Amino acid sequence: MPSGIRFAVPLDRIELIHPAQPGQRVHGANLTIRSWIKAITQDDRTEAMELYLRPSQMPLADLIQEAAADLVPPGSGGRGRLEVLPLFSLADRWADGRERALFLTDPIFAAPFRSLRDRHAAGPTPLLIQTHSLGHDSLSRSLAPLASADPVPGDTIMPLSRTLAEGLERWFSEFLSPKRPMPL
Repeated sequence: MPSGIRFAVPLDRIELIHPAQPGQRVHGANLTIRSWIKAITQDDRTEAMELYLRPSQMPLADLIQEAAADLVPPGSGGRGRLEVLPLFSLADRWADGRERALFLTDPIFAAPFRSLRDRHAAGPTPLLIQTHSLGHDSLSRSLAPLASADPVPGDTIMPLSRTLAEGLERWFSEFLSPKRPMPL
């Protein structure tokens, strides 16, 4: 019987987790995404990392192999640890009833993937939403639907700094909703 935590991570582009990050702008968000996913994948408590890519990304076999080789623990060969799947397989996979944590690399993905989780995940699937900034208006548009939704146990927003956490607390309490949809 498998033990440990199974993570599901939808990605826009495989380049986000490639060691050279080809074509990516170098900034904290992109670097943090790769470092978090690598740390999670290599953690002994991680049973498996399911990476979900858009179908247009699946033909990039060389980039996927290079990213996978960098992510998995040295000497493991990646067996049983990393699975790269097309995004359209998500509903079938999540129907298996297994517990998994859904790691989102940006709050812009929160509302659509919460909806997918609520519709397709047969097992417990808390959202872990990384955020790195309050500096763009797309964040408030992304968080607004969550502010009016009922909280789900385990769902968490993970700000990358204490200052950001304080800003998000204020944002929820003063601008979006008096109830916070999930803990920070």
